[in-house]
Amino acid sequence: MNFRHQARQAIARAKAILEGDSVAPEHLRYAALDVRMAMEALTYERAHSYRKELPESAYETWQPRKLMQVLLDIDPNADRDSSLRIGREQTYGVPATEMQDLGHETVLNMGKLKEHYNALGSYLHMPTLKQLQADGDMSLGKLRTRVDEIIAYVDAVLSSPIFTINFGTFSTAPCSRCGKGFRWRIPRDKDRLHAVCRECDAPYELIVTEDRQVRWEPKQHPIKCAHPECGEISFLWEDQFEIGSIWICGACVGHNQIVRMNRPINEDGTPWQPDPSPPSERTRT
Repeated sequence: MNFRHQARQAIARAKAILEGDSVAPEHLRYAALDVRMAMEALTYERAHSYRKELPESAYETWQPRKLMQVLLDIDPNADRDSSLRIGREQTYGVPATEMQDLGHETVLNMGKLKEHYNALGSYLHMPTLKQLQADGDMSLGKLRTRVDEIIAYVDAVLSSPIFTINFGTFSTAPCSRCGKGFRWRIPRDKDRLHAVCRECDAPYELIVTEDRQVRWEPKQHPIKCAHPECGEISFLWEDQFEIGSIWICGACVGHNQIVRMNRPINEDGTPWQPDPSPPSERTRT
């Protein structure tokens, strides 16, 4: 879907409604609905450029603020304006001395979403009893001012000569649990990252070495099979360590269940051991 086209259409409808000096209250609410739809479309467009990194749950998220937060968790620069320049290097690895500007992108950012999106929504429903008692009705004059402000901002976003800029450094590896390959964004300012497989949610720790190579370490922990005749050491994924979860030993094929245990300890925290001396020789305390 062409989200940018949808946003342009929504803004065009809003502008048509607002033509003239006097706008009926019910028509003004239609304009508010259209500018909200434009904000949604632009956020979805931004998210689409991160589609290879989005968790499956994000595709069910329609609220722009929640979806933008997912993008910011992936890339802290996801909602920042940017400029793009290009130039020919005279020497490989040395930045070009002459650069050509390709354009500047204005992005619908989290700050604008927080400022306007929910505020518009309050005009699209009946006022609450508290609002009716305090004001008698919602101020449509304030709504007109807000809608005009958003239209001006969205126009700047839509007029950007370049859009959905999304550069990054990535590391790719097959998942040890499900076998599906996936990639993870590697920020320049971090040397340890938490990654999760998009298919099966297997957790990993990514370690960036000094030469900028990435080592993928599955988050697994050793656990001993509880069957007395076995005792095999297996490795369970971190997300499998939950009270009540069941796992099968690869050696004896015995079923094990993780449970919470209560055990006695000494005052210093060391494990308590029963007194091996006969009861008659124990000191009473």
